[in-house]
Amino acid sequence: MKLFAYILITTCFLVYFYSVNIAQNLVPNPSFEDTVNCPSGTAELTATAQWFNPTAASPDYYNACFGVLPPGSFGAGVPANDWGYQYAQDGNAYAGFVTFVSDSILSDYREYIEVKLIHPLTSSSRYYWCMYVSLLDSVDYATNNIGISLSDTLINNSTSQTVLNTNVYGNNNQVITDNINWTKINGSFIANGGEEYLRIGNFFNDIQTSVIQIQQNDRGGPSGYYYVDNVYLGETPCDDTEINLPNVFTPNNDGINDEFLINFPYERLVIYNRWGQIIFESKKEKKNWNGKNINGKDVPEGTYFYIITTKDNTYKKTLLLTR
Repeated sequence: MKLFAYILITTCFLVYFYSVNIAQNLVPNPSFEDTVNCPSGTAELTATAQWFNPTAASPDYYNACFGVLPPGSFGAGVPANDWGYQYAQDGNAYAGFVTFVSDSILSDYREYIEVKLIHPLTSSSRYYWCMYVSLLDSVDYATNNIGISLSDTLINNSTSQTVLNTNVYGNNNQVITDNINWTKINGSFIANGGEEYLRIGNFFNDIQTSVIQIQQNDRGGPSGYYYVDNVYLGETPCDDTEINLPNVFTPNNDGINDEFLINFPYERLVIYNRWGQIIFESKKEKKNWNGKNINGKDVPEGTYFYIITTKDNTYKKTLLLTR
């Protein structure tokens, strides 16, 4: 009876999970994987298909196709690039933009990314949006006010580098300070009808923006900056009941969180260090990770990257190991 109940619950979960993921996303190229060409530098949003820069500012595009450079070198790669180190939340690419600059000369400086939706929105219909963001690890400030703007016409102001005067449809009011993991932000709204262009960024001025200084004089400068990945807008809610994937692991033999546990069936788990070397692998849920490498030695504290493959999906996340 217990086995039957388990199979029934698991089947219902998989049916629900599949139904959520087949919902139409009106955002083309939502995780920036499709490219026109591999970027040769960071400020090349035109290298990713569909997305473009609506102002004279300089949002960035990062893709693993840029390649791996020697230590100390910079570029538009994933995970290592000019301004930081972050694996993609989904796939091998993401974009990035400035939300704040602490500089009187660059007051209200903003960067945005824009895309044309697959089709216009329907009047009086409710739409749901979500995206994943991560604070750049080399900037001095963290901010709130990462949100979305929509319009029925294209915005292309090639002379402005400041706050866009546009209708805000969704906004995150919490200051996001996490520069290790990806933070999901989301919301919903009722469409006026005809909205066809989506923009992402901070649509509020410096006075209206909450700022926290997290460090000083880092190479990213006196600014707030976020990577963005896996953007969604559609008539089905974002999956708030998504699988719980760990992001912190403390193998210090205190009996609490000593093993990296996955709470759902999977086919394969692979854990990599920041250099892309495999340090642990498990197939068919055979074993949990205890913080040791394939030779049985404790790995150092730091950020690791893992890929979990299930029958239907692939999950890519970062994991902070501390002792």
